[in-house]
Amino acid sequence: MKNKKKAILFSVLVGAFLLSACGGGRRLQASSWPGITVKDDTIYVAYQKQVISVQANNGTELNRIPGEAENSTPDVFAPPVFLDENSMLLSTYNNSFLNVNPVTGTENWAFHNQNRFIASPLVTEDAIFLANADHTMYALDHSGNKLWTFIADDPLWAKPAFDGEKLYLGSMDHHLYAIDPKNGSEIWSTDLGGTTVGTPAIGEDGTLYIGTFESEVYAIDSQNGEIQWRFPTKGWVWAGPTLSGDTLYVTDLAGYLYAVDSASGEALWNFKGDGAAPGAPLVLDSGIYFTTGGGTLYAMNMDGGVRWSQTVEGKDVELFSPAASVGDLIIVGVINADQLLIAYTTDGVKQWEYIPGK
Repeated sequence: MKNKKKAILFSVLVGAFLLSACGGGRRLQASSWPGITVKDDTIYVAYQKQVISVQANNGTELNRIPGEAENSTPDVFAPPVFLDENSMLLSTYNNSFLNVNPVTGTENWAFHNQNRFIASPLVTEDAIFLANADHTMYALDHSGNKLWTFIADDPLWAKPAFDGEKLYLGSMDHHLYAIDPKNGSEIWSTDLGGTTVGTPAIGEDGTLYIGTFESEVYAIDSQNGEIQWRFPTKGWVWAGPTLSGDTLYVTDLAGYLYAVDSASGEALWNFKGDGAAPGAPLVLDSGIYFTTGGGTLYAMNMDGGVRWSQTVEGKDVELFSPAASVGDLIIVGVINADQLLIAYTTDGVKQWEYIPGK
């Protein structure tokens, strides 16, 4: 069955490295899907060997970095992060972390390593924090100089979170770490019982929310790492949850979207889509938007009802990138189709599609 195959995400995870998942030592191959960043009125999409910038209101291509990709060009999938107007930060699968000019593509500086940078970096006023598959999180200054390192027991695929005092980092060694941003020392760690590759959501009261490949979501006290509650899901939780008000929204690889009371961990409702849902839900005033391996973008009401859905036609089309928003448009990244990006209104009307080379 097509959807059953997609539900375990193997169809797109075809890269050169492996992770040890939870429990019985399952192994999973991985590359990735388009990484989308919106800045002002421009959409930047990182996919394979280029970062392409597109005009948000009409889908017109503006630029490509590099202009011509070669075999030696780094593969980049993580959403770009901007340090300033002239500095775009790119995590690559070719063991390099790059700072490039977003218009010219000129390299400002590079930080090289022996393994892959999977996730986007976290940027603060004082430093850049980036995880690497070599089990290490690196802290760099804004000029690319190494400040310190933090080493976990297994690869790091997750972007860290920051609450202004502590860094929080999920690891494939089944732990969530609280780390001092000044020197990289461990403050506390909590065993989650399973691999985690998502970024924790942080509540106003300091509670952390994170999911695992053991099909659970945890609420954790950020002061001491104590578990406050656990919520079971049907499938592995890939992305970090989305917190909106008092409700936590979570997707999983079984294709479900869950709404959970953030204080108690009690289920409010759930909805099953037509394929694996590794991307974090997008929550706006107009509703909740999530994408699936069945090629569908769902727009949900806050009570769990479906407002509308749009399925991209084509054999094996997949939407694994989380939906993004710009103005009144919802942007999705597409795999296995001519289109790389499609824009819909919040009412579900297609506004434009971007097809590379056209």
